[in-house]
Amino acid sequence: MDVKIAWEQMLKPRYPLLAKLAERLLSMHATSCSSERMWSTLRWIYRENRSRLAVERAKKMAFISANRRLMRGLEADKAEEDGMEVLLEALFDDSEQQN
Repeated sequence: MDVKIAWEQMLKPRYPLLAKLAERLLSMHATSCSSERMWSTLRWIYRENRSRLAVERAKKMAFISANRRLMRGLEADKAEEDGMEVLLEALFDDSEQQN
């Protein structure tokens, strides 16, 4: 039996909020923004003048770089924003419970 058909027939009626969340999350497009940002950060960390940088120090620099972006409130990855909106809508949508 096809998984989607099984879901539609058996589980969706019992778990409507979970069904809505799953449908939205599984239909989102993948993006490469996060990986591109990671490679950009690694290029910044491992420049020519840092060719002998220890791995542990590089990890710390990457951590600081990523969190600095978050702390400054730079524009977040659109896919992450969409994912968070989907979660919040699915969890707190009162119109689903009223039907």
